[in-house]
Amino acid sequence: MTIECESRDGVEIFHLTGRFDGSSANDAQKVLLSKADFTPLRIVLNLAGIEVITSAGLRAILALVKKVEANSGKLAVTGLSTSTREIFEISGFNRIIPLQTNLETAVAEVGAI
Repeated sequence: MTIECESRDGVEIFHLTGRFDGSSANDAQKVLLSKADFTPLRIVLNLAGIEVITSAGLRAILALVKKVEANSGKLAVTGLSTSTREIFEISGFNRIIPLQTNLETAVAEVGAI
């Protein structure tokens, strides 16, 4: 998996590509948490390039959610394929993380103070 970072309007955007599974989740979690050392935490995860996400990937995202919440930040997810959206809904992640239909909406949501 690869993670590319971009800053836009005070929001850090993480573009994830590849498989977000047991073989990549720990490294991805370390990268995401290390790059989330700024204040205020305003983060968008763009999962448009994710081919597969497993429970290991969801755990890595949950660790990021906890860090963002602990720092009174905001986080949104965008770019979900149909299968990834179903996984977010079945797991209940859609109730703890705002899911947006496009990157612009996600950036606007987390950028709003």
